[in-house]
Amino acid sequence: MTNASLLRLRDDVNLASELIAPSWPLSSVIAVNPLSGFEGLAFDEALGRAEALFGSRGVLTPAEYRAALASGRIEAAALEAALDAASERHPGIDRHDLLAEVDDVPPLRTARTIAERHDDQHGTHLRRTIDIEVSDWCAQWATRPARGDFWTDWRAEDPEGEATLPADVDAALMASLEQLRVPHYAQREYLARHLAALPGWSAHLRWRQDHDGGDILIGFLATTTTIEARLVAGTAWFTDDGPPPRRPSTAIDPRPLIWQDAYELVSHLVAENGLEIDHRRHAALDLLAFELLMDGFSRSKVARVLTTSMT
Repeated sequence: MTNASLLRLRDDVNLASELIAPSWPLSSVIAVNPLSGFEGLAFDEALGRAEALFGSRGVLTPAEYRAALASGRIEAAALEAALDAASERHPGIDRHDLLAEVDDVPPLRTARTIAERHDDQHGTHLRRTIDIEVSDWCAQWATRPARGDFWTDWRAEDPEGEATLPADVDAALMASLEQLRVPHYAQREYLARHLAALPGWSAHLRWRQDHDGGDILIGFLATTTTIEARLVAGTAWFTDDGPPPRRPSTAIDPRPLIWQDAYELVSHLVAENGLEIDHRRHAALDLLAFELLMDGFSRSKVARVLTTSMT
């Protein structure tokens, strides 16, 4: 492996891991923004990217928004203001489109690994096998009183490890990516898919690496891709000898975003009063509004409290 290849691989691992919010131990965590890895994107782009990677929903369902409007949690004026604000970016969407009782479309993980694609095509359970094996190992390794290196320890305990796998973690990850025929230009994206396939462990291991140091995440990725390459055994790979697959769609239905704009009381008050506040202040006020509403205060009372806090 050349120095350039090594540096590129390390950069790809670091940048892929930034999409996963680190998860602190329960003894010290207050809250974690699951979209912290997408803060450089517009909100709708961040939601679309997160849905493609994690298969998770970033907003409420249409039925929940309609219920919020019926209960007064969303005011009619706030909904009209949100529609007006979105008119240029999303022309043609009106109140009827938002209130129509359409079927909910569940979120779908479209940024999938080779094992997931193989499962879809052949009815296998390769991804589940990877998840179980890697999760079991992470639990064993993370709870050991004296932990060694992630990759070194896994390789030593794997029945085929010491005889067939490189001792160097960089060489091991590069070897598995080559077996899966992942081209250099797609490495970062593909590694992010593996991290997002096990987001809980990825988040914890990212925190542990930040806290303790070491090559934990690259060891984790070397382990998951090695197991994947072993399971597909040359029967599936990244491009299927055809043109590179298109990047998964990150487009998102704009209607929930309009609803969300109306739902967020702080954003509505900021616009109404012509104020400018930074994102940290905005987040703090969002949390205050949520807590007051959950405590049973009416929206109008919460609005007065927030307006006083902002002015």
